[in-house]
Amino acid sequence: MLCLFRNSLIHPRLDPVAVALSWAATLYWLYFAFIEKALWSKILQGEAIIIDLVFGLPLVLAFAIMTYASVYWSFKLILVLLYPAGLTDKPSNEIDDSYENESNQLMEKKLGADYWHQKEDVQPVKPNNNSQKNDSNHR
Repeated sequence: MLCLFRNSLIHPRLDPVAVALSWAATLYWLYFAFIEKALWSKILQGEAIIIDLVFGLPLVLAFAIMTYASVYWSFKLILVLLYPAGLTDKPSNEIDDSYENESNQLMEKKLGADYWHQKEDVQPVKPNNNSQKNDSNHR
């Protein structure tokens, strides 16, 4: 399910619905914060204290971004769970391969940077019976 969420996009016909819902929630949040809680009137009338300006205004704007993202991703999650046909595959150049990059970095730490630069003409060594006899003698 997580793979479907990460590696798919909302179908182009449903994407405007998701964007509209996200914008509606964001605009409601801004209306609530600025109008209903009177932040805007406090700022314009000069009644806002420094805390309102330094912490309140950036926090309200940051929550607007969080609201948009939360609604959009919630809509996508509902599609994943209830209507997977409403999703399309991402183009292969947009798929996040950070997991593979992290795995390569771990292997490089374990095996060394020279491992990736080995020549391809090196053949793996096949054990022969003599080496097995020598190993048993050393034990």
